[in-house]
Amino acid sequence: MWSFAFVEQKGDDKYYIIKTTVKSYNAYPEIPNDDILSYDIAYKTKDFKKFTLLRLKDIHTKDWTEVGKY
Repeated sequence: MWSFAFVEQKGDDKYYIIKTTVKSYNAYPEIPNDDILSYDIAYKTKDFKKFTLLRLKDIHTKDWTEVGKY
């Protein structure tokens, strides 16, 4: 499940930094499940066609994990 993404900022390099929250799939949403993962992710794009993941973090933490080149 994805939340609505929003543009966090537009950089001087003409790239947009976009942030959203993602949650892992739960086949039975009516049953509470501690195994569901939720992450905030940030990625960049210049043309809204090609996106590059920049960083991610568990929603329960403060520290972001930077993503290297892939």
